[in-house]
Amino acid sequence: KDSGEAGDFITGLPKEPGVYEVKAAVSASGNYTAAESDVMTLYIQYLENTPNAVTTDRNGSEYTEWFPARFDIEAPENYSISDKAEGTYSDSFTYRAVSKEEQQEITYYLKNDAGQIAKKTLTAKIDQTAPDWNGANIGINIKKHWWNFLLEAYDSVIFKGDSLDVKVKANDSQSGVVRYGYYVSSGDKLITIEELDERAGVGFFTKVPVTGNGEAEKLTTLFADATSTGQLVYVYAEDAMGNRSSYICSNGVIFDNEKPTLHILSEEEKVTVTDISAKIWVQCTEQGDYYYSCRKAGEPAPASIDDFADKTADVSKDADTEVDTWEAKDGVVTGKILSSEYAQQLEITGLTSNTDYVLYMVAADEAGNASDVAALNFRTVKTVPYIETAPKLVGEYGQSLADMRVDDTDAKVVDRKGSETTVSGNWSVKEEEKASIPEIETTETYTLVFTPTGENADRYETASCEVIPEVAKKTVTVVIADKEKVYEQNNPEFTWDFAAGSGLVAGDSNADLGITLDSVAEADSPGGKYAIIGSCNSKKYDVNFTGNGADGTSGVLTITQAANEFTAVLSCAGYTYGKNKKPAPAISAKYGTVLYRYAHIGADGSIPADAVYTDTIPVNAGTYAVKAYVEETSSYAALESDPVTFVIAKADAPVITGEEQSYVYAAGSEGETSAVEIAEKLPADKGDAVYSCDTADTEGILSEAEVDGNGKLTFQVNAVDDSKIGKTATIKVKAVMQNYEDAEYTLTVQITDKKSVELQNGCSVAVEGDSTLTYGQKLSSLNLTEAVFVEAGTNTVVEGTLVWSEPEKMPAVGTIQADWVFRPARNRVYKEMTGTIAITVVKAPNVPTSTPSSTPTSTPSSTPVSTSSSTPTIAPSSTPASTPSSAPTIAPSSTPAGTPSSTPTIAPSSTPAGTPSSTPSSTPASTPSSTPESTSDILKKGAKFTAADGAVYKVISTRKSNPTVMYYAAEKNAKGKVRVPATVKYNGVTYKVVSIRAKAFANRRKLQKVIIGKNVTSIGRKAFYNCRKLKKVIIKTTKLTKKRVGSAAFKKTAKNIVFKLPAKNYKAYKKVLKKKGVSRKAVYKKNKK
Repeated sequence: KDSGEAGDFITGLPKEPGVYEVKAAVSASGNYTAAESDVMTLYIQYLENTPNAVTTDRNGSEYTEWFPARFDIEAPENYSISDKAEGTYSDSFTYRAVSKEEQQEITYYLKNDAGQIAKKTLTAKIDQTAPDWNGANIGINIKKHWWNFLLEAYDSVIFKGDSLDVKVKANDSQSGVVRYGYYVSSGDKLITIEELDERAGVGFFTKVPVTGNGEAEKLTTLFADATSTGQLVYVYAEDAMGNRSSYICSNGVIFDNEKPTLHILSEEEKVTVTDISAKIWVQCTEQGDYYYSCRKAGEPAPASIDDFADKTADVSKDADTEVDTWEAKDGVVTGKILSSEYAQQLEITGLTSNTDYVLYMVAADEAGNASDVAALNFRTVKTVPYIETAPKLVGEYGQSLADMRVDDTDAKVVDRKGSETTVSGNWSVKEEEKASIPEIETTETYTLVFTPTGENADRYETASCEVIPEVAKKTVTVVIADKEKVYEQNNPEFTWDFAAGSGLVAGDSNADLGITLDSVAEADSPGGKYAIIGSCNSKKYDVNFTGNGADGTSGVLTITQAANEFTAVLSCAGYTYGKNKKPAPAISAKYGTVLYRYAHIGADGSIPADAVYTDTIPVNAGTYAVKAYVEETSSYAALESDPVTFVIAKADAPVITGEEQSYVYAAGSEGETSAVEIAEKLPADKGDAVYSCDTADTEGILSEAEVDGNGKLTFQVNAVDDSKIGKTATIKVKAVMQNYEDAEYTLTVQITDKKSVELQNGCSVAVEGDSTLTYGQKLSSLNLTEAVFVEAGTNTVVEGTLVWSEPEKMPAVGTIQADWVFRPARNRVYKEMTGTIAITVVKAPNVPTSTPSSTPTSTPSSTPVSTSSSTPTIAPSSTPASTPSSAPTIAPSSTPAGTPSSTPTIAPSSTPAGTPSSTPSSTPASTPSSTPESTSDILKKGAKFTAADGAVYKVISTRKSNPTVMYYAAEKNAKGKVRVPATVKYNGVTYKVVSIRAKAFANRRKLQKVIIGKNVTSIGRKAFYNCRKLKKVIIKTTKLTKKRVGSAAFKKTAKNIVFKLPAKNYKAYKKVLKKKGVSRKAVYKKNKK
């Protein structure tokens, strides 16, 4: 019942505490019927205010903070205890942790002698985690060594001394470590975990209680005389709840206080000596370090290790030091003794050849114990020098080896291969080979002997090497004879002779010299002096050539000048001018290249003087003279012909198509000068040209028609009356050209009527919003939507104003066609366009049931000069009964005597039904509390105006409290810096600038900087398109969004354009601009304000 829901009655009595409903029931059987008793409420609950159970540890002390994973819970006096309400009760029961969680809630039950049961709860922090050996400086500690795991393979550590203290430290963050157990074994055999458990169980481990100072606890002391083998220490830790850690052990601890024995093996096969090194075998009884010094015989001998090394650690002086250590003195060689069982070889280098030495050596084992000093005497042998680079044996064709020279300039002899120590000495040919005479280019080798000299010569043996002699050719000198010939003759035979004191070896002939003489000159070589050059192709001789040539080694061949003449008569045919045509004179000469020079013949036809002729080839039409020339060279004489004349005739006149231009009668050229570039209609290769013009104008259409020297025709078209429509005037321009016959251009100017306009395809004129009027309202109450008008038959947009034809008209009730008119801004060029729109006029509201009183109760301070902007059609029937708080909304039928400070601007909302019975006789007495703001100067929606900054703006809201405009178009020639202002003032009205029209700045190529005001909420498509020099944009508004910036708004602006953006919109604007055509190289900065 205490669960809040009624349950079904069941058979039997409840056992769990709670609130129950109980009734008795008898089933029908035999002679009696079924029956049920009334329902009775039964309350079953646990006994309260009972003492707590008792928990004690193995020493009989009660557990306080921590509990083990298994412990006994004892019943208090006069109670028995159980872990289940319906369980077996006794004096105590054993609790076993049910999870690994640290804090556990234990429920138990107490029963008294009356059989009443109490339910109790015990919250216990249970320590089920054994101590661990993790972390630095945790585990077994002997001096500087720490071990925190059980070894898998035996290893040892050596100490020097008589005893060592063993300490230990474990981690336990719960009930805490209370004791350690340790066991020391000897030998190099590890004990397994099973064996350790067994020995711990039979008392092999000594238990040491924890003192609780937080430091490592001392377990025991190891002594040097305890055993000659290693001593291993095994340890475990136990916390207050009896949790025992894993075993750990130390390395085998070995005490070493004995010195080793060192032997230098002196057997002949154990000592190998060269001139500068020795290899000697040594053996020591223990591993460790060796130290040796090799000294020359007679030098002082070392007595102990102190002569070889300095002691850097001393066990006897420092309690923390484990072994003695040594560091070799300067000049002492040290190394490792690798084995105590086998000898090892030392290699001693840096010795002097042919010298007596003594090797002194000592060893120190791993504990730092030093051996006695050992010694060995030996002597090095002499050094055989190494000939690194052999000298050269050089001589001349016919010499013996004895007469040849040893060239040791590049020779190099060192004391051994790879050494940089050079050895000085003398070179000589082997005695037995001195009489030999080698051939040129011999391949036979001969012996050179090197004998060392100098201070250390006694340390070296002699050395020798084999060389191939370098036998040079014998040198002779010859003189080359000079020769002469005429241009285009063949070369003469070239000759030579021996110089004084020069000749051949006996038995040789001139053919053995292999001399050849030649020159670069050919039969057609130009006149001048040329070298006669000699060459030699001999295996026995080198020939030195001499002669009178500039270099002193060649002879001279002189070529003299030949006579010259023309071999044909000069001719040159005339032709008609062509753009790529040139004159083609023809003549030939015996020698040389023919050149042509030209001169222009004047109108008198006289032949020009020689000084006038030039290399410039004529291309323009005219009469010319030409001469042929051959320039003088060293090979032949100069030539010059008589002149001949030729004519380049003008080409046919080019055809220039006449043109027509139309101008509207009322505008003409609108005061502007029109121009036609005549020169551009003529061939580019026309040459010099002279222009003249003639005008035919009987209607007075043209003025100031003229053509300048560059062929530019200029004129103005006058504005005339409509009687001139269809009339024409002509201008003829004549061009007299150098290369073409004369040409004429005709321009016809025609006067036309004004141009028609039409709605752009897809546009229409409509009312903005609802096209319904209330009777009494004027057409001007409805605004027309914006529409685009174009020149008829074209896509040329025509600017202008779209308005109602009769804005003051108040239409009658019903559906009517209201007239509109489009008035072009250029009304002298374009006609107006009209049309109609259907609008609906609904009835005005009912007339008020009460009429105003005949006379106002108070008089205004001044009399209005006119009625409000709209006058009621029916005057009030009586005078109002109360005084208005502001200017009256209905004007009186007669004019008061004074003039008010401003005109009322609000018309009555409805028209009275009748005529007032009398005229107000007095003026209201109070002055209106405020003057209504005039909206008469606010332009209509859609109207455009040009502000003082030259930009065009378009009205988009006429709300008197907040009129707004669009920045419609920048000044046509906008350049430099332009500002889109926050507001703009026109006719005394201040408008907010809230948007920038599509293409408002497009193609303003001189625009460099733009500042966008704080009120702008949208930027139209391609607003700044193709502003190639726009390099900086400062955006002050914070109201732009991705949807309010049109596509390609900044496309084709400067590549390195800089945007300065509001700080709070910086990231958002940067993201938007990148998608609106901005260059990838654009730079973005934050505004300082």
